[in-house]
Amino acid sequence: MRYYIDTNILYNLKKVPQGVIKNAYTSSFALMEIISGINEKDYNRRKACLKEIFTLNLDIDNRMPSGAIYGGFSIFREFKMTDSRVNLLKEAIRKCVVSSSFKEIESAALDVSGVKIELFSKLDREISDNFVDLRQGVNNIMQEGGPQFIEINRQQHRLDTSAILRELFSVNSGEERMRLRLIDNLVSVVIININTSKALDKPRFERDEISKSYNGLLDNFITGQIRYFSSKLGVIELPGKNDSQDLYHLFYLRPGDKIISDDKFFKKYLPESSITLNELIEQI
Repeated sequence: MRYYIDTNILYNLKKVPQGVIKNAYTSSFALMEIISGINEKDYNRRKACLKEIFTLNLDIDNRMPSGAIYGGFSIFREFKMTDSRVNLLKEAIRKCVVSSSFKEIESAALDVSGVKIELFSKLDREISDNFVDLRQGVNNIMQEGGPQFIEINRQQHRLDTSAILRELFSVNSGEERMRLRLIDNLVSVVIININTSKALDKPRFERDEISKSYNGLLDNFITGQIRYFSSKLGVIELPGKNDSQDLYHLFYLRPGDKIISDDKFFKKYLPESSITLNELIEQI
């Protein structure tokens, strides 16, 4: 078993026992949360956090969430999935670590294209806003029997009938059926990413081929999502603003591992695979 360290614990990395650090990892998504939220007020805190991560040589899963989704399907094992944001993030972190002021990194170009740190702030907001928009649209349909399309990022997305949506997320639904549907949703994400990719050597697979190659690496995300959606939609409650980002961390949590976090979200929806920092210290 290994430990995945989420964002709030990264700020307290000095408190994590050295033996645990050697058996732990974090993700590019967690680093993106740190760098995207940087401002003049907490510049020193976030810079110190990033420096500590690299000083302690903490293992980092460099994939963006979309790359982690690809990793859940063995059919893509032989294909190299690239994401330009990974290198942009690495450059942003490098500039932050060697900088002497917030103003210096705010104005500095992250690469030859002049992409700035604002990009990561925008990505951070979009991840959260899109999740809230989608869940709100689902709630509206369930309650009002409204239109079968909702708008996300100025694009129309078709949804099934309220009865099917209720069946998908209801606490009365069989968890295995929900699991299969959520895997199918992830397949849809993969297909959309492939179709919108500018790569010339796009992999071409049938939907069924992709589905059948699911290898279980995203099970923690799927389980957390099932429990979370069931809880929220069961009481017609809108999700919290940052809940999408909590769920995204689960893309990186490998089966059998535990997430170290003081966020109550994980204790509530994935207690068997989460541990707080104090609990961890008490066990050692």
